[in-house]
Amino acid sequence: MGVGVQNQSLVLVLGAGASYPYGFPTGPELVRDIYSKFRNNFKRLHPGAKPEASAEVSEFVNTLRRSRLDSIDTFLESIPRYRKIGKLAIACALLPLEKGDFPQRDDRGADDWYRHLHNWLRSPQIKNYPRHNVAIITYNYDRSLDFYLGDALLNTYGIPPWASSDNAGFLSAVRRAMLRVPICHVHGQLGFLDWQKTTDGVPFDSRDVDARLKHAEIAAANIKIIYEEEIGQSMELKQAHRILSRASRLVFLGFGYDPVNLERLRLGETLPVGVEIDGTTYCRTKKEMEDIRSVIEGCARADEKKHAIILRNMRNLEFIREEGLFLG
Repeated sequence: MGVGVQNQSLVLVLGAGASYPYGFPTGPELVRDIYSKFRNNFKRLHPGAKPEASAEVSEFVNTLRRSRLDSIDTFLESIPRYRKIGKLAIACALLPLEKGDFPQRDDRGADDWYRHLHNWLRSPQIKNYPRHNVAIITYNYDRSLDFYLGDALLNTYGIPPWASSDNAGFLSAVRRAMLRVPICHVHGQLGFLDWQKTTDGVPFDSRDVDARLKHAEIAAANIKIIYEEEIGQSMELKQAHRILSRASRLVFLGFGYDPVNLERLRLGETLPVGVEIDGTTYCRTKKEMEDIRSVIEGCARADEKKHAIILRNMRNLEFIREEGLFLG
């Protein structure tokens, strides 16, 4: 969530690999989590569910498993009748993974790129935040980056994160600061954080068992399956296009480079001439990297619009440090 981009910005486009270091699944892992766990998750949310509801869940997970697809988005776009239950399944799989202490898959924090981004954006005073222009387009439903940056602001500037009425002004300052870092969730998000919106709120790392169903339903309602509305009517895609039109450099982090997702960004139309396009391709083969480059070149009309393309087989933070993205 964020306001329009006012000046030329470094634009980050995030895929599942960007939040993977913070305990979230890749696309194929999310699919497996859903078809292996959603039956039990649904029973916990609806202990008195009617037999036909349980039968629908079983049909959904069995069909998902046998589809052999690597993306839940692709599956739900293909079979519209599963969209409602599929959104709930996504929410049930991801909400428990939103942890405020941000457990690292690597104890040494070897890929903790959120920390480096926060320190690069930090300014001496919150009124001057961020120190650098950056805008973010994410294909992830989780709010881990949104929460991380907002929580870091609260604690960086000595603003007490507890209580509510006494620190309304502080939260307002955080909200204004965070809105200067546009974060566009192309596929929606698991509800809104308190500084983002006053309605459809879902707390990050909620421990309220009694509110589990309510939070899951709100989160599901805020997930967007891209074909639910005409592409041209998607507010999220329109915001993404505005962000890209002001890009000074475009960087893909943890992105899967699905051709459909790339095409929807309309890089050939939105990106200014001469913008460098960089990206991580961690664990990709040489042939796969060549294919990814070819897809990007086609979508961005790279030769015509003079876009240099740099792809590196590196993790997020390694790439950021090697390219000097967060220096200065």
